[in-house]
Amino acid sequence: NPYIPFEETIGNSLEEKVIGFIGRLEPRKGVLELAEALCQVLPDFPEWKVKIAGSSTGSCVSGIDPEVVVKMKLARFAEQVDFQDRIEPRDVSDWLASVGICVFPSIWETFSYVTLEAAQAGKAIIGTRTGAVPEILDNGRAGLIVPPGDVKALAEALRKLMADPDLRTKLGASAQRRFEERFHPDRVMWEILEVYREAALCAEVRR
Repeated sequence: NPYIPFEETIGNSLEEKVIGFIGRLEPRKGVLELAEALCQVLPDFPEWKVKIAGSSTGSCVSGIDPEVVVKMKLARFAEQVDFQDRIEPRDVSDWLASVGICVFPSIWETFSYVTLEAAQAGKAIIGTRTGAVPEILDNGRAGLIVPPGDVKALAEALRKLMADPDLRTKLGASAQRRFEERFHPDRVMWEILEVYREAALCAEVRR
């Protein structure tokens, strides 16, 4: 599936004291670890808000719904945490414009489109060392990267960004530049065509 970039310019809201997570509320997306990390940092940053957007389904094995567990863990922060339903694709850019930090603590990932969307939007991003996330975040030069499942490291990364607006601005600009230089469809399209060209030449030689 090709990545289709936003056509409109997304407002820079890195000064907004809002942490955002968008995605499926399931264990492999790291939502349980995110809830535990938020429990550690929110008491020290009462002025910060959290937006958690996405839907979930109960486990086919245990029947436990991850969304219910996350809400239970964060119940004492009801005034700071806002749970939202699944965001429609056409509304993702507006949602991204309303947050200052994007956190995607996946335990398992392939090629994370939501990380790429946040990078295009110039957001300060926290991701995990899984799938293509390190490549998207330029191995930590365009966002903070923590080990998957590491609650302590995730909490430390959140604290670091929440306390440093200059770092949020720097990483947001680096993420946006990384998107333009490495992942913009105008560039990727020619790289894909080159792969097909090489494959066609190899097939011709084998004949």
